Amino acid sequence: MVIGCRKPSAASNSVSRFQMDYGIHKKLVATRARLKADSQQLKAKKMTKTELAKQIREASYLTGEFKLRSGNISNFYWDKYRFESDPVLLTAIAKEMARLLPPSCDGLAGLELGGVPIATALSMQTGIPCFYVRKEAKTYGTCNLIEGGAKEGSTLVVIEDVITTAGQVCTSIEQIRSEGYNVAHVVAVIDRQAGGGAKIEALGCSFASVFTLTELEA
Repeated sequence: MVIGCRKPSAASNSVSRFQMDYGIHKKLVATRARLKADSQQLKAKKMTKTELAKQIREASYLTGEFKLRSGNISNFYWDKYRFESDPVLLTAIAKEMARLLPPSCDGLAGLELGGVPIATALSMQTGIPCFYVRKEAKTYGTCNLIEGGAKEGSTLVVIEDVITTAGQVCTSIEQIRSEGYNVAHVVAVIDRQAGGGAKIEALGCSFASVFTLTELEA
């Protein structure tokens, strides 16, 4: 008895073509994403600090009447989320912040909420682990104040986006220390020069920022 080979049906051929086309599509999408990411990295790498200041201002400087966290009223506002959501600016900011870090530390402590993307980008730039600090500890699950598994006794650098009066930053520094971690440095993107730096230094921390308000307004 001769056993013949069954010819694939039209339906199975259609499925195979779909799977092949879908596989090609996925590879194309991945390639395009990689090329776009490489292009963004190159733009950020080439960007000078002066160019970065200009682009941050163009993206984030708003005028009007704004109530700040401190309760003060300002006629301008730096909408930090507009530069934190831009991958090119975020990468360029991390490049500049990396130069301000102390010679050694165990981790970066990004403060909720604005410090989180900054700390993440800086971690990817430097290879230093990043952790995330809540304004208050969770009341469920792990009940952590600091997320990410930082070991007790670690030396952490506090990372923030904009410093004004530094009220929340100073509170967070004290909370982090009370959890058993060492904090001696704070690094931010923008210092609004509203007294926050002096308050941070009064807690025994050094303070550095990529830009001061004066530099961004120049």
